[in-house]
Amino acid sequence: MENQTRKAPTMKDVMAARDVLSDKILATPLLYSPLFTEKYGFSLYLKADSLTETGSFKIRGAMYALHCLTAQQRQRGVVAFSTGNHAQAVAYAAKKMQIKAVIIMPQSAPQVKIENTRAYGAQVLLFDPQQQAREEIAQAYVEQQAMTLIHPYDDANVITGQGVAGLECAEQLRNMQISPDAFFLPVSGGGYLSGFSISTEHFFPDAQLIAVEPEATAAWSKSLASGQAVTALATATSICDAIMPPVPKPGNLPWQMLQQQISAIHTIDDSNVLLAMAAILKYFGLSTEPSGAATVAAILASSEQWQGKTLLATLSGRNVNVALTATALELIDQV
Repeated sequence: MENQTRKAPTMKDVMAARDVLSDKILATPLLYSPLFTEKYGFSLYLKADSLTETGSFKIRGAMYALHCLTAQQRQRGVVAFSTGNHAQAVAYAAKKMQIKAVIIMPQSAPQVKIENTRAYGAQVLLFDPQQQAREEIAQAYVEQQAMTLIHPYDDANVITGQGVAGLECAEQLRNMQISPDAFFLPVSGGGYLSGFSISTEHFFPDAQLIAVEPEATAAWSKSLASGQAVTALATATSICDAIMPPVPKPGNLPWQMLQQQISAIHTIDDSNVLLAMAAILKYFGLSTEPSGAATVAAILASSEQWQGKTLLATLSGRNVNVALTATALELIDQV
């Protein structure tokens, strides 16, 4: 599909993207809770990418990818597919740049994400994943209307933009003279993790890079075990919609970048995630969506392993239905 560049981005590319985005997107903070450390016995720093303008890390990749379009591509518009966070990011970036955007979303996407995407001015097309493939729908717009696909993860410009989060985080950590023993990030297609890993490898080569995914799919776990990217059909549903794509499989370019970089993979279930949402609320004062809390879920589930260590986890999003936050609140005395 058009505009899906395949060359793996470098540290130089990420630094250039940071310069482009510096006056377009606000930096997100690092958070620390001494009470959490006292409770659990290790230091946890959170990169709060849930606090971006659109409520998830996706904004950097979308904004940079649209910045890289030619004048002709901008005039023709863009198309994207997403369960919600990439949808909102592309819609917001397109509105800022006055570019027409068509966003393809599954009917099962959280209503808050559908409504937000429409509120940013994009045309939202809902589809049934059991009947249609989102890639085929997008390809029709590429072929028939000459629109440019902004792929959620399998595109070098998107990955480069996501890499700005890693550079931003590395600089924040180095300014505070913090050297994490491990970095935890969620993984689905792999755009966020592959972009972020460019800076972790450059600035913290001795740190572990740990991917987190739902056990209901475990696409990366199965792919790493087999030595090749494989499609993993979901064995159950999950509240982690943002990392549960219709066809769970590592992206081609992220797989190329990450198969030798990932130190370990942790899988999590919904009960882990709800406890993590409660812990983030209790100790850090933030409401997160389930996928955004996946990293903390993995850490809490393996807490004995990290005693005395320093960890960095990203909070990837905050776009959550109120009912799920209420469910997490009921567990707050357990964390």
